[in-house]
Amino acid sequence: IDFVTNAFGGKELMRHDEGGIILHAKVQIGDSVIELGESRGPSLPMPTAIYLYVDDVDAKYEQALKAGGVSMLAPTDQDYGDRNAWVKDPFDNVWYIATGKAQ
Repeated sequence: IDFVTNAFGGKELMRHDEGGIILHAKVQIGDSVIELGESRGPSLPMPTAIYLYVDDVDAKYEQALKAGGVSMLAPTDQDYGDRNAWVKDPFDNVWYIATGKAQ
């Protein structure tokens, strides 16, 4: 949750944890709400990929790197109309952050 709030300006809406393990949390980034939790018991951690539209991909990319993210693709204009960047967070999740060219 710290990465999401620091990298993308996310706002934590709720958190349910037991013994320091997050069972369920909700974080709002812009108009989107992402739900997440930590693996426990016999389940293994499972990284994910999220495609997220932001107002300024270049600024959010730099912010994500400062928050501990690792660059996978610097901000680049794509043929399909988005300017996007890829960042891997400390938990191996990949964040595809984008701004539509029309925005």
